[in-house]
Amino acid sequence: MRWSRGVHMNRPDWRLDPYPSRRFPTNRLWRASKMSGAAEVALGHIDAGDNPTEHFGPRAVWSAIILATFVLMVFLIQPLLIGGLAELGFTETQQGLLAAADLLGMAIASIAGVFWVRRFPWRPTMFAGVVVVICSNLICIGLSDFASLIGLRLLSGLGAGSVVVLTMSIISRTSRPDRNISFFIAFQICCQAIGFLLMASVVASHGVRSLYYLFAALAALGSVLIGFIPHGAASEAQDGLESPVVQPVGRIVLLLILAAIAVFFLAQSALWAFAERIGSAAGHSVEDVGAVLALSSAFAFAGALIPGWLDLRFGRAWPILIAGSAQIVLLTLFQGEMSLTYYAIVFGLFGLFWNIGIPYQVGVLVSRDRDMRFVALIPAFQGTGLALGPALAGAFIGIGSYIAVNIIAGIALLLYMGVILPFARVKS
Repeated sequence: MRWSRGVHMNRPDWRLDPYPSRRFPTNRLWRASKMSGAAEVALGHIDAGDNPTEHFGPRAVWSAIILATFVLMVFLIQPLLIGGLAELGFTETQQGLLAAADLLGMAIASIAGVFWVRRFPWRPTMFAGVVVVICSNLICIGLSDFASLIGLRLLSGLGAGSVVVLTMSIISRTSRPDRNISFFIAFQICCQAIGFLLMASVVASHGVRSLYYLFAALAALGSVLIGFIPHGAASEAQDGLESPVVQPVGRIVLLLILAAIAVFFLAQSALWAFAERIGSAAGHSVEDVGAVLALSSAFAFAGALIPGWLDLRFGRAWPILIAGSAQIVLLTLFQGEMSLTYYAIVFGLFGLFWNIGIPYQVGVLVSRDRDMRFVALIPAFQGTGLALGPALAGAFIGIGSYIAVNIIAGIALLLYMGVILPFARVKS
């Protein structure tokens, strides 16, 4: 039996609490819980049922975040993968298609996830996705023909995409999804930096097959966390919840915003996929370029923090306009002969503005999607853009030079801003 805090005549008093495990024993800790929001759940002092929005605890959330980041490494260190594929003799067009295959698989899994995520048990589904990732990468080690590799990369993307869909489902069912998404992004950036630092020299000496070993090993390592993943969530229909009907005009607006998000990620992935090739064309070694790409993670980390600091004090339109315009200017500077320092600064700033733009474009959609039905499609449209970028850039590089990457990314950014800015002017 412990004393807990009550309220009488607007003053705190103390009384016996029959459930001491659900309360903090001291006034100081009680105040700390009020300031930290979900701190009581995080520290295990109250049950998840006491907070109806906190369906899943931090152990489940972090297990999903770690596992999803491990299967996403194929994208996080994609420039090294493109460089390794070049050593196997693939053309720029083939390199772009192979890089796009993983992302296309993730996009397909994300779209399909809208229909299966509430019907299938999560643990077996996530385990199946991890097994697909492991087997696909292990088989890729012994292959060098384009047709077989692109099929296996698509299959690996399907497995990874199912893991990401479930991770986003878990995060969306916490009391602070925005905070947990920021943790997700930050953890990805940290793993990305480590991957560039450790794997650049390994790829240079052992080739692209070393990356397949890495992707399979990380997926296997992350699989030990599946036991902490929730079994699943009941559908809203079973809970008796009904979603409001979205009018046809509203659907068109929401689809336009989603299309703009896809075009934005097309621009980013077009440059990201061939960043290593552009650095090599500028006369820098694979090790130096890998170090620069790792350093760019620090810029990306800062970019992810800036929207949290700015919030909506300048609305959404201005940050979107400034970030997109700055990237277009940087694209004009990212070409030809470049010193390593110049290359690092320009590419790092491009990544900084990349991460500044993401939260605001998502906010534009959330502010207009009343039933949150279209928000679930964000990963699918992001994945589609990420898949199309390398494929489109690779096709034009094959008939020109790497300047085609900058042109494609610049046009995509202009189109993105032209579509999303009219809807971003309304403040939520």
